[in-house]
Amino acid sequence: MWGMKNCPPCFRSVNEGQIEKRFYDLTRLKETIAQTIVKGVLPIIEKQFSSTTLLALGADGASIMSGCYKSAGVKLKRRYPWLLYIHCAAHRLNLVVAAYFWTVSEANNVINVHKSLHDILNIAIHREILESVQKECYPKLSIMAASSLTEIRWCCKFEEGNTIVKRLRAILVHLQKIWCFEFKPS
Repeated sequence: MWGMKNCPPCFRSVNEGQIEKRFYDLTRLKETIAQTIVKGVLPIIEKQFSSTTLLALGADGASIMSGCYKSAGVKLKRRYPWLLYIHCAAHRLNLVVAAYFWTVSEANNVINVHKSLHDILNIAIHREILESVQKECYPKLSIMAASSLTEIRWCCKFEEGNTIVKRLRAILVHLQKIWCFEFKPS
């Protein structure tokens, strides 16, 4: 849906000494304000957990989640007073690195190319072409979803850049095919 944001709540728990991570019910939000986020997350929390098993809230640290007065974390804490808000330390470090990269023109160029690839591969027909090209270029390897090639939520993550390098030939062939298809002479 155009203009919609996705809210993928993830719950972590300990089961027999092992940390388990599960995603539940991708929720579509019309806007990313605290009240909308809380309305989207509360039904999932209430469906999946009793009030005695929910201990903490972890979020990526956007001010809408971590603010002191009107954030989603504050609103959830009103409902669950014992709730702890945990800002992911890895995400904090990543925010610092990402902010620094925006000041380095070469890194900024790479990030912009990455985002452009994401925009191109987010079109359904382009995803189909990329899957076909991957079968041709890498017949013995499993097909990688376009989203795993260009996930840019944390635009400086090593894994996504490394994945692009691993599938570079398929991406280049794919871009050439869509260029020829889109701009073939009449």
